[in-house]
Amino acid sequence: MDPATKILILTGSSASGKTSVAQALVAHLPLTQVITTTTRPFRRGERNRRDYYFVSLEEFKKKLQKKALFEWTEFAGEFYGSTYEEIERILAQGKTPLFVIDPQGAFRIKKLWPQKTRVIFLVVGKGELERRLKERGDLEPAEIKRRLSYFAREQKLSQKADFRLRNARHQLKRTISRAYALVRSLLTQPKSGSC
Repeated sequence: MDPATKILILTGSSASGKTSVAQALVAHLPLTQVITTTTRPFRRGERNRRDYYFVSLEEFKKKLQKKALFEWTEFAGEFYGSTYEEIERILAQGKTPLFVIDPQGAFRIKKLWPQKTRVIFLVVGKGELERRLKERGDLEPAEIKRRLSYFAREQKLSQKADFRLRNARHQLKRTISRAYALVRSLLTQPKSGSC
């Protein structure tokens, strides 16, 4: 990887607003969202090769065996991972890769490329997180409870992030504006091998 390459990661708890913020950033900055490979089922409105690379568990295991994934995790009974091929695709376009992933994956990537990577953690209160998970309408109560059980661990991980942005209720536009200003400044810093 070129020493001048920058890698940005947007992370936070499930339902923290990662996808909404990422879509706004990608629409207005020279970023390309890294498409993660997953074994989880499609959600309403999602498309293969746009939102995720949807694969079977067997296909995912083959990628692991071939060492095609540089990071992977199991979350809520499904597997998620990032491939070297995907990073190469984005870099070939001359764009900056933007990962939108869970906190554990975020810090695995940061560990791989510590000088190139900046982690932005979207912080949401536990009550607000629970409300958002329920409003999604696609999760069973047991699944909501399980995702909320990760909250304390994820908040602890947020302390390791390079930047923390609060995404409070009814503040998405403000959060996007702050994220835009932050990412724009990171992208315009001199390319010295570190961000």
